[in-house]
Amino acid sequence: MIALGIIVIAFTGNVFASVNLLVVVASSALFLAGYQLLNTGKILNYDLRSLQKLIKK
Repeated sequence: MIALGIIVIAFTGNVFASVNLLVVVASSALFLAGYQLLNTGKILNYDLRSLQKLIKK
């Protein structure tokens, strides 16, 4: 996720004026989610197993 966030930020850095704000917000969210996942093993206090349970419902 961090890599996806960095890639989107890097590719949109040169043409920032023409980039949709939603793309910038989404790439920042991917970057922060990846950072939390690497540091704590959770994203917003949900671990991967609890996220899988929420998706299966």
